[in-house]
Amino acid sequence: MACVKVRKKGWPFLLIGIGLAINAFVAPFSFGLSFMVTEGGGGGGGFLDQIQLFLLYQSTPLLILFICVLLHFLTKDDNQIISK
Repeated sequence: MACVKVRKKGWPFLLIGIGLAINAFVAPFSFGLSFMVTEGGGGGGGFLDQIQLFLLYQSTPLLILFICVLLHFLTKDDNQIISK
């Protein structure tokens, strides 16, 4: 039996980075879409409608980021022994 020591310290930070990258990539598109739907589309919606649509479009990336941060805080152990 061979035991392999795996450091679990880096992967939660990687997940948080991926969640932030997805959120940063989607944010301009969701802002632009919410602006086009409320102002440019002839809907005549106000600022509150634009914020609601922005949060609707950002709900999935924010959920991914929340899950990544939650996983980071749930995994406190630095080392794990994996046996083959």
